[in-house]
Amino acid sequence: MAELISAAEVQFIKNHLQVSHLEISIRPSWGSKQASHREEIHGELKKKMAKAYPFSDSSISHCLTLGGFVFTQFDSDHVIQIGFDLEEDSRVTTEVARRVCLTEDEFQRAPSAASLWSAKEAAFKSLKGPKQPLVVSEIELTDWKKLDSQYETVNVAGSAKFQSSQIQGILLKKNPYTFAFFIARP
Repeated sequence: MAELISAAEVQFIKNHLQVSHLEISIRPSWGSKQASHREEIHGELKKKMAKAYPFSDSSISHCLTLGGFVFTQFDSDHVIQIGFDLEEDSRVTTEVARRVCLTEDEFQRAPSAASLWSAKEAAFKSLKGPKQPLVVSEIELTDWKKLDSQYETVNVAGSAKFQSSQIQGILLKKNPYTFAFFIARP
């Protein structure tokens, strides 16, 4: 089976997020329609984490037909937290996307309901531990930019309130999916 996200696309995402190491593993067998999808994802991820602990981070996501994780390593001087979300675009309704917005203006600025939803989820996941707000709607997305037909970028407004210097994201649109990747830096 061909890779869902190519090596060139991984490199583009790495460059945008300014990380030296990023692995993306996605498989249809990890979709939530599969009975053991959680155990399989966690089993594969544990192998990577065991070799890199404590200087690594990861994030897991799944929808009905796909599941996967992102994994990154870093040195003690460049700690980062990563968040990842994947979604089938058709499953995200306007009503659901509006519910996770701080304001109506935030909803209007987003390129699509699927982009907004996936970006919010990935940003939320990047804010692990005490940085993470209680609900995803506390995160406000700003500075949306469409780079081309596949890529969109976005930032989290007011990153200091989440004890971060920068929280930035990039989305990869591959019909019928949206993949969102966020990095939070201290």
